[in-house]
Order: sequence, then C-alpha cells, then structure tokens
Amino acid sequence: MKKLLFLLLITFLFLAHCTEDDVLLNPYDGIEYGQTTAVIDTLSATSFVKIHRDILLPSCSDIVVGCHDGTFPPDFRTVESAYNTLVYTKVIKNNEDETFTYRVVPGDTANSVLHERLTNCCFVNTNDRMPQNNIGSSLPQEDLDNIANWILEGARDISGNAPATLIDTPPWVFWYVVANSPPYNYIYSEWGHSMVDSDTSFSIPSDEEIHFMFRVKDEGYNQIIARDVQINILSISEDKDDFSNPIATYQADFVVKDSLILRDEIETIIPEFGGTLWVAELNTDILQSGTLYFMRYTISDGYNEPVEFPNYESAELIKTNWSFTVN
Repeated sequence: MKKLLFLLLITFLFLAHCTEDDVLLNPYDGIEYGQTTAVIDTLSATSFVKIHRDILLPSCSDIVVGCHDGTFPPDFRTVESAYNTLVYTKVIKNNEDETFTYRVVPGDTANSVLHERLTNCCFVNTNDRMPQNNIGSSLPQEDLDNIANWILEGARDISGNAPATLIDTPPWVFWYVVANSPPYNYIYSEWGHSMVDSDTSFSIPSDEEIHFMFRVKDEGYNQIIARDVQINILSISEDKDDFSNPIATYQADFVVKDSLILRDEIETIIPEFGGTLWVAELNTDILQSGTLYFMRYTISDGYNEPVEFPNYESAELIKTNWSFTVN
C-alpha cells in the first residue's frame, strides 16, 4: 500500500509540473471542416478541400502509420499543411534523371512530382507508386483525374485562389577567385557573399597569364546546373558603370575542379570552391600599368534575359571589390 501511494504521489507531481509546452503540438493549426468562418471551395470535385479530405487524408496519411502524418513531408495531416508542403515546394526525393524540382507546379502535371508518384509504377524502384499501402495498385482513376485537373486548373488553395506566381530568378555569381595560371600558387584576390568586408581593389602583375575563376549558381524556378549556363562573359572597363564599349571581353570556359591542379590554399580561403566553375583566362600585357579597371560578369541561363554583375545599381563596395590595377 505504501508503495502504491508513493507511485501515485510521484505521478501527481509529474502531472502537476507538465505544461502545454511539454506537449508535442501539431505545427499546423488546421481548419475543422464545417467549423470555420473561412470561405472554402467545397463544391467542385477538383477543389483542394475535397482532394485533401477524400483522397490525400484517407489514402496517404490515415491509412498507414508513418506515411505523410507529419513524420516527413509532404504533411497531409491538415488541409493547410498539405497545400503548403505541395505547391511550389521543392522535392527531396527525385528520380535518377533529377527531372523534378517541385512537388506541384500549378498548371503543369508533367513537372509535378505528386502526379508522377501517383501515376508512375516505378519512380525510383519497381512498384514504388504512391500510395504505398497497396504496392503496385493505383488510386481509382476518378481520384487521379481530380488531382490532375486540380493541378491543371492552377492548383488553387482552399478558398479557390491561385497561388502566388513563382518568380524565376536568373543565375548569379556566388564568388570569384583571381590567381596566376596553374598550379595556382598565388592568389591575388577572392570575393564572395560572406567576404564583402573590405572596400579595396586588388593588384595583378603585368605581362602575365591570369585566371579569373567564377562560381555560378542558379536557384530559380527553371534552375539549371552550372555547366548548362549559356552565357559567361567577363568584361573589363575603365568606367565602373559603363561597359557599352569595354576594353576587353573574355569568354569563360566551364571547368570541373578535379581536372585542375589546385593548391589547398584556394579551398582554405573559399570552402565552397568544390565542384564546378567557369574560368576566364587573360594576359595582362594588353592592359596599362597603374590604371584602375573594373570587372563585370554577364550571365544567362537561357530562360531569363542576360544579367550583369555588378551593375550600376550594385553597392559601391561591390564595385570596388570588383576592380583591380596592373603593376
């Protein structure tokens, strides 16, 4: 009896000290169907409310423990969490060809991985069609048609509103390194988004082969890998804002890092150096000693108009970081 009373006392004290913060809460406070003042679209077969309630929730979340129940995305526990982890949300698991970028692309079933996973028997492995509770069997055709039509009609939200248009951003220069020709035993300058902490230009020697190495990134909707960036041109001018008639332009060549003879010094200065880069080679014999020159890099991914960096709107600090003299 004393032992039982002791255990009851310990339990009481534990519960008394528990607070709401100790409870693992659903990070999404979803709507309760029929108990909300929100205007929701429940009339059409392709409304997301119906698709979530009648397809995603029972077939992909409730039926199998650990499947889209908040354990991993997409999260189908509530209609909001389902929508917010599908539309314009980047994929984590892709196919071998890395075909897909987003789980749902409004108006485009071919590039929506949700549609692919529901209709393709072998996305990565044999018989890995979703849902996984019945391997090899698909959802009823009516359900597949409703999901496809919801996507094609613009992947509208619970109120029937189209999602905000995803702006496709152009590629950009993540960092550069200026060094002598291989084996790159001397670095004249380096610049990157985490290194803009000075307002000085750099110097390079006269009559010498110099390599300007650029790391290019593309994280837009139509993102492409670095090797497929179509325009990579380095321009040199004496005017920091006028490159209409540059002194010289250099087409950069795509290079895989492993093919270069690189010193550890470069990777120590810029840890992100690894992978791929574009290299513009120039001999400083065409440039005047003591003259201040400015650089500009023109780049395009084929989807956006070519952009220049830095441009006349860039901060003066960056323009200075992208300038040099010849000694």
